[in-house]
Amino acid sequence: MKAMKSYVELDAKKPENGIFNADNAVKDPKLFQLKRFFRLVYPPQARPKILNLDCDIIDISSKGIRFAYNRRSYSCPESLRINEPVNLKIQFDDGEIVDVQVKILRCFEDVQLGKTCFAGSIIRGMSQHRINKEQARIHRYFPDFYKQQTTLEH
Repeated sequence: MKAMKSYVELDAKKPENGIFNADNAVKDPKLFQLKRFFRLVYPPQARPKILNLDCDIIDISSKGIRFAYNRRSYSCPESLRINEPVNLKIQFDDGEIVDVQVKILRCFEDVQLGKTCFAGSIIRGMSQHRINKEQARIHRYFPDFYKQQTTLEH
């Protein structure tokens, strides 16, 4: 039985040096989503809050999260250290609060947001059911959001 090819292997325009060409991924939707898990991007007005930090979630999957620190700080706060776990209390729009444990992978300045942001892997606490529920909510209340995103990418 043949193994499935990865998205990168499917790219016929892959450079000779073996480096993945991001331009080809944008042109071909099959190549665009390279993550193993669906990542739900939130419209700015619909972002869940992290109750124990002054942060909003930018995007989330069952295995990863990116969130923005709402204070105008251009340095990473001491409470969020790289490669250290942190417990987050996430409040979703329907009022449900989910406790998740996240390992912070990186801290970066998002120029578009003008905020310090964090990316982390979720160690425990986020279910795929919750992600699906959020995706349905975004499609219901913001039906044009994903259409605008794909239009901007091309």
